[in-house]
Amino acid sequence: MAQISELGGEIDQNVLAEADDGNRYVVKVFSDAADPVEITWRGELLRHLGESTISVAVPRPRPTLGGESLGVLRRDGRLNHIQVLSWLPGRLLSSLNRRPPRLLQEIGATAATLVTALNDVAPPPAVRSHHWDLTRADEAVASCLDHITDPDRVALVTQAMTRYTALRGRIRSLPKSVVHNDLNDFNILVGRDAHGHHRVSGVVDVGDAMHTARIAELSVAVAYAMLGAGDPLRAATEVVRGYARTTRLDPDEIGVIYPLAAARLCVNATTWTRRVAAEETVDYGRARSRHSWDLLAMLGDVPSTLAEATFREAAGLDPWPRGAAARTEVAATFGARLTGDASRPALAPVGTPAPNRADPQPATLELGIEIEPTDVTRIVTPVGGLVETADSHEQTVTIRHDGGSAPYWSVWRDIAPVVVAGTRIGDDSPVGEVASVGLDEKTDRASFRLTVLLEADLVSRVPARVQPWLRTVWAALSPSPLRPASGAVVDDHPPRDAVAVREKYTGRAQRYYFDDPMTLVSSQGVWMSDTEGLAYLDAINNVTHVGHADPTVADAVSRQVRRLNTNSRFVYAEYGRYAERLANLLPDPLAVVYFVCTGSEANDLALRMARQVTGRTDVMVVDGAYHGNTTAVLGISPDRYDGPGGGGRPDTTHVVLQPDRYRGPYGYDDPLAARKYAADVDLVARRLSAEGRAPAAFFTEALIGSGGQITLPPTYLASAFEAVRTAGGLCVSDEVQIGIGRLGTMWGFEAHGAVPDIVTLGKPLGNGMPIAAVATTREIADEFDRGMRYFNTFAGNPVCCAAGLAVLDVIERDGLVERAASTGAHLLSELRGLADRHALIGDVRGEGVYAGIELVQDRATKQPAAAQARYVSERMREEGVLIYPNGRFGNILKIKPPLIFGKRHVQILVDTLDSILTEDW
Repeated sequence: MAQISELGGEIDQNVLAEADDGNRYVVKVFSDAADPVEITWRGELLRHLGESTISVAVPRPRPTLGGESLGVLRRDGRLNHIQVLSWLPGRLLSSLNRRPPRLLQEIGATAATLVTALNDVAPPPAVRSHHWDLTRADEAVASCLDHITDPDRVALVTQAMTRYTALRGRIRSLPKSVVHNDLNDFNILVGRDAHGHHRVSGVVDVGDAMHTARIAELSVAVAYAMLGAGDPLRAATEVVRGYARTTRLDPDEIGVIYPLAAARLCVNATTWTRRVAAEETVDYGRARSRHSWDLLAMLGDVPSTLAEATFREAAGLDPWPRGAAARTEVAATFGARLTGDASRPALAPVGTPAPNRADPQPATLELGIEIEPTDVTRIVTPVGGLVETADSHEQTVTIRHDGGSAPYWSVWRDIAPVVVAGTRIGDDSPVGEVASVGLDEKTDRASFRLTVLLEADLVSRVPARVQPWLRTVWAALSPSPLRPASGAVVDDHPPRDAVAVREKYTGRAQRYYFDDPMTLVSSQGVWMSDTEGLAYLDAINNVTHVGHADPTVADAVSRQVRRLNTNSRFVYAEYGRYAERLANLLPDPLAVVYFVCTGSEANDLALRMARQVTGRTDVMVVDGAYHGNTTAVLGISPDRYDGPGGGGRPDTTHVVLQPDRYRGPYGYDDPLAARKYAADVDLVARRLSAEGRAPAAFFTEALIGSGGQITLPPTYLASAFEAVRTAGGLCVSDEVQIGIGRLGTMWGFEAHGAVPDIVTLGKPLGNGMPIAAVATTREIADEFDRGMRYFNTFAGNPVCCAAGLAVLDVIERDGLVERAASTGAHLLSELRGLADRHALIGDVRGEGVYAGIELVQDRATKQPAAAQARYVSERMREEGVLIYPNGRFGNILKIKPPLIFGKRHVQILVDTLDSILTEDW
């Protein structure tokens, strides 16, 4: 016996039938008014699509129990035709709470695929129009408009339909074909690809298919893709981009997409409002009409010119070819004759917007030119024209210039007008004076802004700033009226240029964060900014230990580089002063400091030191550890030699069990975990001694960093050190990532009641300057000094020592060790709160401001969720927060921000992560 469940439908009834053999079918029960000839045609259309080589699935007609392609259902004395269709798996697009650009492009590509596949399909036997025919949208809206009682909504419809009506003749003359005609979010199915990205998997419901303008397919898809989008124009543009990448998009068609999509929304809004008034499908109708009304209100602020130019750019065309001559004319007139200095070029990044930007992307590019006039009392236009507006209150003047090819407009802002609206002025005529708002309080410099626009519908809505993704479009619609002053620095290279140059001239083994990396140009505190002026909360950069561009460190470096910078074979005070400061911060008997340039060099020197002092070569390391990139320390880095391209474990390296209480054999709930993990260290040390190859050293971190932010069980380190020393080996604490306060104590080993024989330091010391160090006991140092001499040209140079001293000053002055402890406790608490809400989080661990979030596909099996971790980090970057995955399986999100990270920054990070984890998985 088949199981039947209701699926719903606008006019026809749809039910899901699950047969005893497990197969599933959709049974459509058509309304009384349905024409069997047209139903048959739709069935043939589905067969045609099913036999075409298209990338998306469509339902396939199946015979009824009686073997018919079109059955008959008798009920209540009526006859209704029925059709059986195959069931398509997938989830409705409408159920997704986010539609990323990749998916929107998929929707556009699907529309193009359907257009191509249906191009040779004959129209239905009785060619007719219906309510959802976009070439007759004005008639559909007129039939429903009387039911709209809200005057604001009537105005929205009138505005949109006025645009449509102006193009109606052009729309009806465009190429025609059979189209699906209803690619809305309830008719598109999505699934996930191998990388976890949502892809369009199927299309259902050809009930509105008809022969009409071909561009209707894309226009309908655009209309519904904009529903619920924070930035409707961007969502629409991605759909157009996907369409144009799949099939050719005629320039004449591009110009009608936006008004057609708006018209479809008007039909949707008015139709469902009418049906709700008639108590037809009330709940569904209210939801659909509400979203349509909200979107129409947003679209009213988007000029048609901007939409068309944006769609053209997405299709790979000149955004505004009609303006080519005017752009040349503006450069020849304004650019050659306007006097003054351009203090900021057109479309330049400005300000530092807030992070966690979500959608829409913030407007960070200033439109037009900021000019400092040579004569403050007399601002002159080099080109005359008709003064359309002169507003003393708004401090703006708008002039229409009737150029040789086409009119264009200049908008002068931050000026006190001396002209009157409605009058004509000649070339080199005064326009106004710099208004008070244009005076810089700090410098008393006067400036005003000048923007040139090529189309009338842009003038009344000219923005002060525009979004970076619209840079090319606005450059075409608003040409720069003035070249930057001589010597002005303009970074006009798009972000991908930096990537292309880097990949062309450097080895690709030198990788970078993120699949679509931003190009950074500045930073301050915990923020980094890119070429587009977009800000990013830096929660990953433990190099800038006390914050980006810290003024104390910057001033110290600046002073020293102007005074003295040389190599350490010369004697200068900074070298000794810095060594003394570090030595005094370390516990006894650590008292001797050697300077190097990097953390890798520090571990390399520590390894050389241990082998020379002990006369042994074998070394013990923790499984999964990373200690640097020199040839020597790669050999004691399982994270590298066991990874891609690695050569495997050298004979002199011996691995001990990683003390991982999440994945290891001894968990958080085992009170003897420390003893059991340390017993493995003892076992390996004893085995090596028995084999006559006792260890020279044991290298470990007090928190395993690159191995996945593994926190050590209490007392483990002390017990492990004791076992190694019993075997005659030296204990090396690698503090390159975790030292100088990051864990809420000055040293990572400090909290574990253990003192190593050698300490290595790196990244945090210079706040971005290349300085690192090795600290050891006087006894070990004296023994090492009897061997081969050590020298490093750049290590401990005066400038780097000045940076290191300043870093210590800032840490002590601002209490950053205590801050790391406090902020870190808050961070871990908030992250564990996320774990309570999101099953994807398997474990949260860390100390101070060094945390790891391990993502798993299943908490019971702990199967690593590496693809999800990569996806989350990419999404976090899009939202303005920087974290990145690491660990053996690439499934652990690492968080290691500057020590000045505070609770406000924690909240931004956690809220952003929470939002992304709430997205559809």
